[in-house]
Amino acid sequence: MGWFADKYGKDTHPKMSIDTYDKLLDMFGEEAANETLADVQDGKIQEETILKYLDD
Repeated sequence: MGWFADKYGKDTHPKMSIDTYDKLLDMFGEEAANETLADVQDGKIQEETILKYLDD
């Protein structure tokens, strides 16, 4: 994830789990997964909220 390190720094860890990212990637594609990861990282949405709607 080069864009992630470029945007947030090399020492920053994603707040969203790789499992959730992978699920988004499979369901909606790379652009949507990356945008959602950025939203979680920026505090715009919580991973728990995303999972709630993905599991319904």
